[in-house]
Amino acid sequence: MSDEHFHASRVTRHASRLKINILVSGTYGDIIPHIALARGLQSAGHDVKIAAGENFKNLVERYNIKFYGTSSDYERVMKTDRGRAILQKKGNINPFRLHHHILPSKFREFVDAWTGAQWADLIIGHHMIVGLLDIAEALEVPLILSSAMPLLTPTGEFPSIPGPTCSFGRTFNRLSHAYYRFIQAVIFEQRINKWRRHILNLPPRPVIREIFTDKFHDLKGKPVPLLYHFSPSLLPRPSDWPDSAFISGRLILKQDEFWEPPADLLNFLDSGPPPVYIGFGSMTLMKPEKITEIFMKAMSVTEQRAILVKGWGGMTVENNDMVFSIDYVPYEWLFPRVSAVIHHGGFGTTDSGLRAGRPSLLCPFFMDQPFWAKRVKLLGVGPDPIPQNRLGVKVLVNAIGELVHNRNIRKKAEALGEKMRHEPDGVSAAVNWIESLFPGR
Repeated sequence: MSDEHFHASRVTRHASRLKINILVSGTYGDIIPHIALARGLQSAGHDVKIAAGENFKNLVERYNIKFYGTSSDYERVMKTDRGRAILQKKGNINPFRLHHHILPSKFREFVDAWTGAQWADLIIGHHMIVGLLDIAEALEVPLILSSAMPLLTPTGEFPSIPGPTCSFGRTFNRLSHAYYRFIQAVIFEQRINKWRRHILNLPPRPVIREIFTDKFHDLKGKPVPLLYHFSPSLLPRPSDWPDSAFISGRLILKQDEFWEPPADLLNFLDSGPPPVYIGFGSMTLMKPEKITEIFMKAMSVTEQRAILVKGWGGMTVENNDMVFSIDYVPYEWLFPRVSAVIHHGGFGTTDSGLRAGRPSLLCPFFMDQPFWAKRVKLLGVGPDPIPQNRLGVKVLVNAIGELVHNRNIRKKAEALGEKMRHEPDGVSAAVNWIESLFPGR
């Protein structure tokens, strides 16, 4: 099937009504694109339910989508002292580092996902949920895996995301993907096989095949359809990906329909030159007061106005003529009104800032954040990233100076934003592709 078909600009009818269960795990940035997808599928006539952490119940139901709560609650976990400490350690996070704190909730999530998927005749599962292949096999329903990270499909073009971002050639890159799957098998396989035996009444997984396969297969050897919802302008499709991997483009949810900008925010924006955005989204900080102080000193030295969006990080300041602090602002509304974006490197924030044509400085923590930080640098739309454990006033001052005054960076960011804004609608492309997998059903 051609890319032209995949990137159709409107939803066409391929399938009769499907009962679709969308299983999501993770943070705010993980749930938002799946709400957008659910709305698109509902508009196409399908019966859709989202299963996610209870902390997202109100958000999902606000958009008139049926909701099923699970034990996934990254906000609660990451706001504990242990969760904050995990994010402060040097190097990327892997399952070994999460074993005693976050992984128990992942195992509980398996049972929740199994319960919530009983009614569905199609499962769309977020890549962070453990045991999706097993649940789909037990229920004998098709599965589509969904991710904003180019994580699940091996490639020689870049290494596996949880590892170092540096590439040592195609062979090394492909081996790094096999190594990541091996790590997953070591951590998860024993528990999953116990569930398979006692809950699902299934035989053990074929572990070796799953580690070294060139494609992402289900447990019977059939390629699993993979929905990647990142911008192809931000990361072009790897040439060695199989046909089962589809890039829809970003799944954008219009979030300002339930939101009105407060008068004091509008007054701040109107009172001077466009400010710099600062925010760490769903990342929690071990010492938010110290990080806030570093940023405020850097903004003072560079004489830049700033809007600080608190998110889960805990940063806060007293509002004044130079700085405005607020709990939440929709990125699609705010970013066209700022001069630059400084953030943690989550995919949603990265995409939104670049889509608005704004140069970006990334201060990555873990997982895909160093990967997107490297992409921003390679595309020339931001200065060298500053890992969160290297944040300091001097290095931040230098980076802000380049971010705001480097004309080449600003021109490239504007050009990339223009290109991203003219991409086909990701939700329509995703819905068309999903329906094309079930012709005449």
